[in-house]
Amino acid sequence: MGRKKRAQNNNVKRERFAVKELARLKKCLGLIDEKGNEISKEVKKIATVTDAKAIKQKAEERMLVDGEEASSSKKKLKTVKVVNEKTEVEHVYNAKTMKDQFGNYPVWYKRRNEKRKKKLKGKDDGGKSRKNRRRNLFTVTDPYKNLEYE
Repeated sequence: MGRKKRAQNNNVKRERFAVKELARLKKCLGLIDEKGNEISKEVKKIATVTDAKAIKQKAEERMLVDGEEASSSKKKLKTVKVVNEKTEVEHVYNAKTMKDQFGNYPVWYKRRNEKRKKKLKGKDDGGKSRKNRRRNLFTVTDPYKNLEYE
C-alpha cells in the first residue's frame, strides 16, 4: 500500500474515531446519558469554554508586566550587557549559555578551557577517563558468573 493510500485510510479512521471520542467526552461531561440521548444542550453550565485566542492573550499579559518578564517564573535567565567600544553595538550575553543575542561567544571565552576545568573538577557528565577506558579493554568478565546451576 502506498503512502497516499495509507494517509487516506488514516484520515477516514480519524473521522470515524472522532465521532466516538466526542460521544465519550459528552458522556463524561454529563451532556448525554448512557443511551446517547442529550440531557442538556448548554455546555457553559457544566464547564468554562475558552478559545485559543483568549488563552494566548492571557499568556502574553502574564509575560509582559511593565515591559519585563513576569516575576512568577522561577527560572530567570541572568544576562550581562556589554557595549563593544569599536562598533558601539550592545551585546546581551546569557550567563548560562555564554552566547549573545547574535549567537556569538565573547572574545575572552574559550570552550576548550571550560572543558578542561570541568574535567579537573570531576564533572565530566558521565565520561570515562582515558585510564578507565584502557582498563576496561583488558578486563574479561565471565558472562556465566551470575548463573546458578542445578
